[in-house]
Amino acid sequence: MAIDTVSPRSRRAVLAAALGGIGALVGQALGRPGSARAYDGDPVYVGSTQSATFTTRLINETNDRSVIEGITKASGIGVRGWVETSTGTGVEGWAWTGTGVGVNGVADGNGGVGVRGVATAASSGTTYGVFGRSNSANGRGVYGEAPAVGGSNAGVYGRSSSPSGYGVYGYNSAASGFGNGVWGQTASSRGAGVFGRASSSSGDSSGVWGDASSPDGHGVHGKAFYGTGGYFESTHGTALHAQGRVQFSTSGLATIGAGSKSVTVTPGVEIDANTKILATLQQNAGAGVTVERVYRDAAANKFNIVLTANASSAVKVGWFVIG
Repeated sequence: MAIDTVSPRSRRAVLAAALGGIGALVGQALGRPGSARAYDGDPVYVGSTQSATFTTRLINETNDRSVIEGITKASGIGVRGWVETSTGTGVEGWAWTGTGVGVNGVADGNGGVGVRGVATAASSGTTYGVFGRSNSANGRGVYGEAPAVGGSNAGVYGRSSSPSGYGVYGYNSAASGFGNGVWGQTASSRGAGVFGRASSSSGDSSGVWGDASSPDGHGVHGKAFYGTGGYFESTHGTALHAQGRVQFSTSGLATIGAGSKSVTVTPGVEIDANTKILATLQQNAGAGVTVERVYRDAAANKFNIVLTANASSAVKVGWFVIG
């Protein structure tokens, strides 16, 4: 019977076997993706996760080319900033120069979006898709601009599909002063600082709707130094409809004393030849006594209400200045 003999392996054979095993492990590592972790000072590898405690900066001081570009050709995301804390910031843009741009979003495609903010929190708390803040006296938290290229382009466009939502919502939390939730200004000769349109063909929708919860507040307030504070126009409908009391600063009550025939009124507005003044007795001034006429004093911005005879007792006269 043949007996196998075990010959002692040489040192060269042992080293060859060891190197062969190491080569096999290296081949396996190259054939499958592995996790990578780097620390401060280590190079950045594509497809790896890096962890650092210091800032990594890539600076281009030569031309106007991009320092970092994130491109996706599918439905992915080119660049994403992620926050896992309650006070962190995913992506922050800083403009150190007077005309620099911290974050710039450009949409070249039809229907594209330069910058999109989405608030997806399912809770009832307050979240912000896009949040803008200005700490400058004349700064803008969010600024939108529409160059004059024709059409109906908009600097800022807001849209809501919720039955009780807001396309654009402005809020001023100051307890006093003259702050504004939404402020609009136009330099056009026929433009509008704020424009509202109700495009529904039915219902009672409003182009501009204002609500005031304060007893002295104003739902809608218009002011003009020389022009018209509030102008309403309708081609086929009603230009002005008021539900409730109507108050005019150009109206009031004047008292004609007993035994007197007239009273002088200073309405606080300009009086000219085209000013129309209505005057009506609010009480009985005596048998057959009524308002005879109104004399306008344009130089002094006053007018006199004259009765047909002396009042038998003190009476109130209501007046209303129009035009």
